[in-house]
Amino acid sequence: EAAGVVRLPARRMRELMRIYREDLGNAARSSALLRTWLDARHAELERPGNRDSEARYDLARSYLLDLGDRATAGTLLIEALQIEPGLEKATELLKSMGYVKSEKGWVANQVAALAPPAAPAAAPSALPQNDMTSDEVRQLLGDPEEIARLGTAGAISEQWIYKASAGHLYVDFLRTGSTPPRVSRVRSEPAKQIGAPR
Repeated sequence: EAAGVVRLPARRMRELMRIYREDLGNAARSSALLRTWLDARHAELERPGNRDSEARYDLARSYLLDLGDRATAGTLLIEALQIEPGLEKATELLKSMGYVKSEKGWVANQVAALAPPAAPAAAPSALPQNDMTSDEVRQLLGDPEEIARLGTAGAISEQWIYKASAGHLYVDFLRTGSTPPRVSRVRSEPAKQIGAPR
């Protein structure tokens, strides 16, 4: 099973995780499959000559947001910055995780490293803020898994949904008239509350 999982594209892997977590009620197996899949991606990046800083950044986000694995995420972000020192989003994510740059390079701030990750395993400064544009959110979090749109009199609402094993992150945008959409609300929902009656 593990060999087949390793070859799955990202969207199929997320769907398989959802089935294990929601349909079969096996969150532990869902997380184990994701770890196998991420570790295989990590091994690919460690091959000699692989200097893909963007792939390291994307993988670091997955380790952090989906598994809450700060150590592996930090290692990948530091590698990305060694390859591409000007990769600002990697610098910002490291800082949001409590890393500081010293004379010896990036090191984990021990106090911040001991803090549990916020649901869905992202530090508050790594989350979108009100009035951000859709481009700024995409740069911070990547593409959402789902987008829902609703039009009302004179306004268009859009909700971006980011799914992680720890829970979901919902980013709401509002566009009025000809202005570009801007973040109007950000909220997260732990996995145990998703789908529960409100």
